[in-house]
Amino acid sequence: MTPDYSHVFCRKIPVFQGYYATPSGQIFSSNKKATMATAKTIALHASPTGYVNAVLYKNKVRLNKLVHRVVLETFEGECPAGCECSHVDGDTSNNHINNLKWETKSQNNSRKESHGTSLGGERHPLAKLTEMEVAEIRSRVRSGENRKIVALDYPVGKGTINEVVRGHTWKKVPL
Repeated sequence: MTPDYSHVFCRKIPVFQGYYATPSGQIFSSNKKATMATAKTIALHASPTGYVNAVLYKNKVRLNKLVHRVVLETFEGECPAGCECSHVDGDTSNNHINNLKWETKSQNNSRKESHGTSLGGERHPLAKLTEMEVAEIRSRVRSGENRKIVALDYPVGKGTINEVVRGHTWKKVPL
């Protein structure tokens, strides 16, 4: 059962003295003499992938922290070994504690697949090929074309062509 944090306004962020997190994902700072009534809201910044970051200071060192991890660590404790933070609804900007949980990488990847937020294949920001091109590459090599020649038509090298043809990469595109 999911804990009910509706009655909690905020909690001190572990390891970051003077910082507080709310269950909804807001971050505040307050010096030792101030109260939460005078606390300042920390500006949050979204990355190109939608993950929200906050700049926190520890021992006068500026650290860029992922808000979802800060919130989950604040309310649920340290990340268990072999786990990572998962957004239950797939919305990386929704950092409410009820939308976050510790899961293994495999569980988190399955969740991403189920709600369509996985960055695999051509959705990956660094992808150089499309699914159509992968199918075309495999077809050309199957029909006897030299892999080095095929590679000249795409923005990848012969090694990548080999990985594509063998099915070591682009596993979701049928061989």
